[in-house]
Amino acid sequence: MSSFPRDSEVRRSFELVNEKLGGANPLYIVIDGGHPDAFKEPATLEIIRELQSWLGKQADIGGSISIADYLMLVNKALHDDDPTFYAIPDNRRLITQLLFLSSSNELNRIVDTRFQTANVIVRARVISSDDMAKLIDRINARLAELPSHLKATVTGNPVLITEALTQIILGQATSFGLALLIVYAIMSLMFMSHRIGFIALIPNLIPIVIFFGSLGFFGVSLNPSTSLIAPMVLGIALDDTIHYFAHINHEVRRLADDRKATIATLKAVGRPMTYTAAGLCLGFLVLTTSELSMQVQVGLMASWALAVGWLCEFLLTPALCSSVRITTLWDVLTLDLGENPQDSIPLLNGLRKSQARIVALMSRVTTVPAGTRIITAGEKGEEMYVVIDGRLRSSITGEKGRIEVATHVRGDVVGEAGLFFEKRTADVETLEDSRLLCLSQDNLDRLGRRYPYIATKVFRNLNRILATRLFTTTQRLMT
Repeated sequence: MSSFPRDSEVRRSFELVNEKLGGANPLYIVIDGGHPDAFKEPATLEIIRELQSWLGKQADIGGSISIADYLMLVNKALHDDDPTFYAIPDNRRLITQLLFLSSSNELNRIVDTRFQTANVIVRARVISSDDMAKLIDRINARLAELPSHLKATVTGNPVLITEALTQIILGQATSFGLALLIVYAIMSLMFMSHRIGFIALIPNLIPIVIFFGSLGFFGVSLNPSTSLIAPMVLGIALDDTIHYFAHINHEVRRLADDRKATIATLKAVGRPMTYTAAGLCLGFLVLTTSELSMQVQVGLMASWALAVGWLCEFLLTPALCSSVRITTLWDVLTLDLGENPQDSIPLLNGLRKSQARIVALMSRVTTVPAGTRIITAGEKGEEMYVVIDGRLRSSITGEKGRIEVATHVRGDVVGEAGLFFEKRTADVETLEDSRLLCLSQDNLDRLGRRYPYIATKVFRNLNRILATRLFTTTQRLMT
């Protein structure tokens, strides 16, 4: 009712009834006497009168009607309206006779035909669900004081509506907790990392937190209409996040530069995100023209939540992705490292095929045409290379000219000395078109943080490769 303007005819009529007729919200207290004819007992009827007397002292209750009122009125009428007989007779037989003589449809509203279950009709003045919940709690506390043989329950539309709203609140908390867990599990699986799953959850969680905080700050109730906003915002934010994370993953591999990849991703994904957010915000703002304040609140709060979600996707998501290398499940399933990379590439020995692909996805796979020099002696080293396909040749310049050191094929590692000692010791060039796995120190550090088990095996393999190379070089020098 509070959704209507104060000057609307509907609200003024309701408030007039609420004021003049002692309350427009009826409640029903159903009391089970425990056996037939329980409400023909004078003592039981006096208990109901005491309950009604307590109800009458509550400021938000305008009055109540029960079998006790009906019986006292009949008793008074049959004694020439003598006020002294406006009371409950202390004789059960007389009560039975009075009820029999005055049987009517009106009596059937407040007691059943066996006189075992009675109905106390309560007229409440409260309108808001919060006030109604407090009133119901007070009534239940008073009903708990009734004798043990009487079982009382409060019911009626206001009670059911209040309970429904309570269930909406609990349902929102439960469903969102479950939804966030499912989203986190999906994100972790999709991006192959619990950490990335949590990071991807942040831009989706913040708009929801701000939305519920705004409801409390502005005094907007959580009702069946406003409860629909948060799931909608979560769905849209989740969709935008997945698109952004998946697209920037592709752009980082294509451009090999986080800044350029972010710009390219915002250009590609940002436009549809903006159009969608703008269209939805404008659509919901149409509701602000409604005469019902509840609809106005839905329009404003939905637009606000969607705008916050858009800002998070444009400002927060790029910042979170700027220093995180993302690996998707699709990449792990589709990346081509050749046949059995865990067996044919020594650096990946002991790993499963999916784990070998994760190592490659945490670094960079590049294609280099034949005749390209990838390492120059004397330069500062920043990456080492693992040959996936093709052939490489390493050489040095000696007194008699170019000296070939080795030819490298699938699985060989080159440039590891320059990576760790920051100075290249030989020239390396491709003899044919080659695919190389490029690993930097940042890649290895990131692998250690994200996948420590995989990193342990990679470092162990790298140590074995270096030790073998050192042993081979030593043997060559000795002979």
